Amino acid sequence: GDQKWHRRWFKLRDLSSESVVEVSPQGSAPKVKTALETSMTVSLGIRRPVLYNLELNTSSATELISETQQHKKSLLRASRSLFSNGLSGLVITSNPSLTYKGNSGATLLGLNEQSSDPIFDSLESQLEHTRLQTTEIGKPLSKGDFFITRHSRMGEFQVLFHFMGEETRSPSFVAESLPLASDSPMLLGLRNMMEVVFKYDITSITL
Repeated sequence: GDQKWHRRWFKLRDLSSESVVEVSPQGSAPKVKTALETSMTVSLGIRRPVLYNLELNTSSATELISETQQHKKSLLRASRSLFSNGLSGLVITSNPSLTYKGNSGATLLGLNEQSSDPIFDSLESQLEHTRLQTTEIGKPLSKGDFFITRHSRMGEFQVLFHFMGEETRSPSFVAESLPLASDSPMLLGLRNMMEVVFKYDITSITL
């Protein structure tokens, strides 16, 4: 009866899967429809249990942003929670060079340019600031590192986690990369990311 429940949302998505396109009425753009594969709720903790809502579906990070950018209700909901304790975050796999010249990187920059952000600096400005910081300290980013950019016009997401990891998967990806050791920079980076999520009231995170 005295237990206090806290709820967190973790959405796991297969970023390499093909999207399902739903045909829209004539004259409107096709709508990307995410396919829900499975979902579950897990409770962890005894004294102060935390509920984790896990969802697994297929869509890419840029598709998620693009889809929610087209819905006024999603944008309104994101704006209302911008300075609340219920932020939404999206994890994007990035390259330590921070060039963003690949297909996904170029698409991400293009989505940001579609609508100017009235509150925060543009994505390109925030990326340039990060590049300057890494140059000043003389230590480039490596696998497992991440940095954060803030947005008010990036669909339903107010926070983007740019995680330095595997941008593409080779045919031998599974054999080469799994299982990960407990001291793997990738796992340590994800753990550090989760600490930031809990510390700064990001109650929904999409991986």
